[in-house]
Amino acid sequence: MKKQLLFILFFALSLKTLNAYEFVYKVTLPSINGMVCGGTSVGSMFKDHVESVLLLPVVWGEFFVAETKNLVFSTAGGFSLYFEDDALASVNISLGMGIRFNRDKDDLRLTGAFFTIYPVYEFPFIPLAGTARYPWKFAFEPLAITLGFLPIAPMTISAYWRTIFIYSSDFKTKVFPLGLGDVCFTIGWYFTNKPDSRKLIKKRSVETENPAEEQSSEKEEQ
Repeated sequence: MKKQLLFILFFALSLKTLNAYEFVYKVTLPSINGMVCGGTSVGSMFKDHVESVLLLPVVWGEFFVAETKNLVFSTAGGFSLYFEDDALASVNISLGMGIRFNRDKDDLRLTGAFFTIYPVYEFPFIPLAGTARYPWKFAFEPLAITLGFLPIAPMTISAYWRTIFIYSSDFKTKVFPLGLGDVCFTIGWYFTNKPDSRKLIKKRSVETENPAEEQSSEKEEQ
């Protein structure tokens, strides 16, 4: 238990270090089907029969790792709380990797269309209710998009379709998908140490550097 708590503390303290890169902290809204965030997350169950379940992502983020000419690589994941019959059953962890294609070099690296793979998804990092029925899960987001609102505000909105798979020897095929997936939205805060290297930031800086020219052009139009 002490090792798990130290890991969570290290992760939280690392957020300050991650600010040196492009990083997005995300708040997950209730998902459409309730599997990603809500009351139908049956893949995290401990007991065979429960009255109610609830999964709440509490720390979720994505940060830039590397880029090539046409690709941007990022890591994503975080922690969530899983409640079973109104009691905290586990603290879960998810880890994944995102890839963006054909990125406009002037755009923010963590915006645009992308897909994400989670080799570790909602793993019961701190189990409190015994042994989980399906501890090993993975997820895939074949379609996702993030829109940034800098420099108006350091915020983003993301929408994605996530398909969740559980692994168990109980199934003939060993791997079983939880339906067709779930659709979810997040609101994020965008952190970057290179605001002047992005198109949206440059546009605002040019406008603020030449206010006189803008005013004169407005007068001429009038």
